[in-house]
Amino acid sequence: QRQVAAISDRVRAVDASGAPWLLAGDMNSLPPGDSATRLGVVEAHKYDEETPIQPWFDRFAHPVPPDEYARNPERWFTYQSHGNLPDRTLDYVFTGGPLSVLTHTAVLDAEKHSDHLPLVTRFRAD
Repeated sequence: QRQVAAISDRVRAVDASGAPWLLAGDMNSLPPGDSATRLGVVEAHKYDEETPIQPWFDRFAHPVPPDEYARNPERWFTYQSHGNLPDRTLDYVFTGGPLSVLTHTAVLDAEKHSDHLPLVTRFRAD
């Protein structure tokens, strides 16, 4: 949570300037409403019961509304442990300032060069 607070401070400063910004990557946090218990005992301990990035969902633009993760979670899975099928979302895109998301998708059929699947997001500067 210390890391989230430090990043939040920097993002708030850029956001206050009105400049367009993008924050993307592996946040090692499940999306709001997802329960780590569904991953089993071995994996569940890795995640907080309440996502530490909830304030980012509350304050910043995000191409996938939190309720969409609950309605269609498999579409947004970005992590596949040990070569298994993707089973959770850990990677996100947040934006602010005069920047609009045009399209956003998790590439589920990507070649397996990483344990994380790529996100492809198209933007427009407003």
